[in-house]
Amino acid sequence: MHILVCLEILQHQLVFLKHFYFFLSFSFYAYQGGGRQIDTSKIDKLVSLLDLPIPDLTILFDLAPSIALQRAQKRSALDRFESEPIDFHERIRSTYLSLSEQYSERFKLVDSSKEIIEVQDQVKKILLDYLN
Repeated sequence: MHILVCLEILQHQLVFLKHFYFFLSFSFYAYQGGGRQIDTSKIDKLVSLLDLPIPDLTILFDLAPSIALQRAQKRSALDRFESEPIDFHERIRSTYLSLSEQYSERFKLVDSSKEIIEVQDQVKKILLDYLN
C-alpha cells in the first residue's frame, strides 16, 4: 500500500510519500541491491534512464532486524517477505545506512528502538527543523 499525503503549509506544498517512486527509490537500492544482491549498476542505469527526482528529505526509521521481526511476530504471522533469512534483512539495513551516509544532507535517522512517543518526538523534530 502506498500512502500519499498532501498538506498546504504556509503556501508551500509538501508531499509525504511512504515510498518515493517506490521501485526506483532508495528502497529499491536497499531491497533489490542489498537484500537480493542485484548488481547496483543495473539499478543505476534504470534510475538514470528514467531521470526521476530524488526526495529532499528521507526519514529512515532505523531498527535492528531482529527487533523488527520480533515486533512483526507480535502483530501477526510473518509474511513471505518477513520470513526471509535474517541476513537478507541485515543487508537491507546496511544498505540503507550506507545510503544515509552517502546522502547525509537528505537522510535523517530515527532510532526506532525507542518507545513510540520518543519515535514520534524524533520525527516531529526532524520535520520542524526541515521546515524552518
